[in-house]
Amino acid sequence: MGRSVAEKRQSVAQKRRSIAGNKRVVGNKESVAEIGRSVAQKDRSVAVMKQGVAQKVVNIREMRNVAETERNLAQIACNIAEIE
Repeated sequence: MGRSVAEKRQSVAQKRRSIAGNKRVVGNKESVAEIGRSVAQKDRSVAVMKQGVAQKVVNIREMRNVAETERNLAQIACNIAEIE
């Protein structure tokens, strides 16, 4: 005994939904590529920010070194003043 008309219609509807879903997936390939480009751009932005942070860390270290050198020079000046 064959399938009923309702079952055949349901099967056809399911196939149509499947085809439509496949088309959406194919259509979404562009958006997937777009997302990939967006992620790559964000990765580059993060890399630039990391470089900026690293540069600030270097600058802070240099400022600390300068401050320490100034303290050392002041101490030397005090020592010289005591000797004189």
